[in-house]
Parts: sequence; C-alpha cells; structure tokens
Amino acid sequence: MEFNYPDAIAYLHKLGISDSDMEALFLIGRRTDKNGSLCESKEHFIRMRAAYLSNYGRTAVHNSTIKKDASLSEIEKLVTLRDQTKIELEESFLQKFHIAFVKNSKYSIPITLKGEKYEVIVPKTIVDLIKEGLLMHNCLVDRAYWMALGTMKFFFIRKKNDINTPLMDVVLTQDNKILWAITKYHENIKGDNEIVFKKWFETCFGHIPTKKDYVPRQDWFSI
Repeated sequence: MEFNYPDAIAYLHKLGISDSDMEALFLIGRRTDKNGSLCESKEHFIRMRAAYLSNYGRTAVHNSTIKKDASLSEIEKLVTLRDQTKIELEESFLQKFHIAFVKNSKYSIPITLKGEKYEVIVPKTIVDLIKEGLLMHNCLVDRAYWMALGTMKFFFIRKKNDINTPLMDVVLTQDNKILWAITKYHENIKGDNEIVFKKWFETCFGHIPTKKDYVPRQDWFSI
C-alpha cells in the first residue's frame, strides 16, 4: 500500500511511532528496502516506512485480522511467521513473549569499559523488537516468535548516557550459543563494541566467547 505524506505520518502515529522516533529513524539511517536503496528526503523515508509496516501487517501474519489502520494494541499482537505456518496468532503468544521477557531479564547486567557505562535491555513487547529492527535495519522486526517460543534470547546493548540510541543487538540460542552480535545493517560488532559484548557474555555465562560459542553462518537459515 502506498501513502501520501500526511497519511503516512498519521499511520505511523497509530503504530505508536512518535515524531521523535521518526526523526531518529531518518537521522540514524535511511535505508528502506531489502536492496539497501537510500531515501532522498525525509518525506520519502516516512512514506516508505508506512508502506513497509502496512504491508508487514497485512501479509506477514498467518490467519491475521490486522487492518492497515491497526491500533498499537493490535500491532503488539503482530507476529511474522517463518513461511507463515509456524504458529497461530493468539493471545497466549503475548503471554509467552512476556514470560520470555521476565526469564531473560536476569541477563540485564550493566557493563563498564574505559569509564563508559553500558546497559543491556531485554525487549518487553513485540513493538520493542519492531522499533529496534527498524532503527538498526535488521531482521529483528520479524523474529518475535523466536523469543515467544523460547528458542532465542534477544538483547539490546546501549550506552547508558545515550540509552535511546541503538548500538548493538545480540541474539542467543536457548543453550546460549551466539547467533548474532551485530550493529546497524547486520554488520558484525568490532572494536570497543566487541569488547563490551564479550565482557557481558563472560559475566553472564562464565567464560569469554570463542569460535565454538557461535552458531556457524551456514546454520543460520535452518533455525
């Protein structure tokens, strides 16, 4: 579905995405499609975001009744399903998601490196994952079912003095293997970010991660 600019803004507001969220999305990065094309203007960017989420809500949910003008509460029930067949959309899904949030919150352990403090955040709602995926331009937007089913753990690592700006995302398997430790555009972490991540991992699981702690790339798409 295509939007004109005013309708796009109104639609994003209905999804709970504020004007400041839109501005942050535009400033942090303007890639809007799977081909990595760049928007030339904020207006184009907002229209593309609204179209993306509208299509996401209409086509990516198995047996969904979500409409293009869905409210925030309806969007929180939105789940993308691998091959659109893995799980039925139901109230119990949100309950499972919340259970996973509570369970994984024990790993929200702050880390300090070179005097800089970092916070580790567990997504509390599906909207948290959607927003993170949009800001970071990665596929967290459609991985909510992983967390609800308990197959994966999700963590956002951010600087404490800039807590609202995404920095890196971490996805672990149920047995604490590292699927992804990434920054924007699904780039692997490096430099101080990698040191912070490894320090956090060691604090949580008792050892510095080595190659054997990572899920091999060739196995990503079998998950």
